[in-house]
Amino acid sequence: MNARLLWAALALAALQACGGGDEPRYNTLSGEPPLVIGHRGASGERPEHTLESYQLAIDQGADFIEPDLVLTSDGQMVARHEPMLDSTTDVAAKFPASRKSTKMVDGVSTTAYFASDFTLAELKTLRAVQSRADRSQAYNGQFSIPTLAEVITLAKNASAKTGRTIGIYPEIKHSTFHDGLFGSHVFEDKLVSMLHLAYGNTRTAPTYADAVGPWKPYLVKTVDDGVERTGDSTLSINDRRVDGSTGVIEMAHAKGLLVHTWTFRNDASGYGFKDPQAEMRYYMSLGLDGVFTDFPATGVAARNGLK
Repeated sequence: MNARLLWAALALAALQACGGGDEPRYNTLSGEPPLVIGHRGASGERPEHTLESYQLAIDQGADFIEPDLVLTSDGQMVARHEPMLDSTTDVAAKFPASRKSTKMVDGVSTTAYFASDFTLAELKTLRAVQSRADRSQAYNGQFSIPTLAEVITLAKNASAKTGRTIGIYPEIKHSTFHDGLFGSHVFEDKLVSMLHLAYGNTRTAPTYADAVGPWKPYLVKTVDDGVERTGDSTLSINDRRVDGSTGVIEMAHAKGLLVHTWTFRNDASGYGFKDPQAEMRYYMSLGLDGVFTDFPATGVAARNGLK
């Protein structure tokens, strides 16, 4: 997850950086419960980055939903994990191969259907598909590609309906790629402007770099003790026994930084955990302030197990 724009607030600072006077119940920076962040929504159960995926994440108890963002040819911010549309939409069934183009993405020449070659109106004719073959394909072709504005509206409406503050955790994808097409910082300026318009320039409006987002293997020490733990009858790195914190969380907290790590998945646990809930609970017990997960219900259950 490169260069995550930690517009951590949209209530993030308010939710976690301001602990009360009571004895902390959790090892988080604030002593408050760790956040559960719906990674691309509830992307383990619905096609990622759709309003339906985000809504399911909220229904399952997620505190935040995470829209990755790319730009259309007419400069609209839409929720996609990559600027390429091929693996997450039905674009190939609706547009001819002549609409593909070849562009440099992170130094790699890539030929694909790019969101930046389509207007928002064109993208709205597409429907999302599940990109992972090992996950349910039952919802393919049903859900459209949302704009950031639509995601914000969803979060606000859900907050009003549930009485919980549902935050958004946006990330600009491939910022240098977009700089080359639209100009330096154009994307960033669009995002800041929309967030200020939607949430106002207040303490709960976006703040930058209130958190760090390390990949989860950086947070735990592991030991190769020769024990097979994952149930596949082979020894691999995933069978290593976890052996406490590497100190990254503690160092971040000492600097007043929140730690949100990624990505927890029911169908891809690691380091000796066959139970994804147990895996998340272990990481949370070390003091994580938030977890990105494709399965928010599992994250909520893991958090509840800390009590």
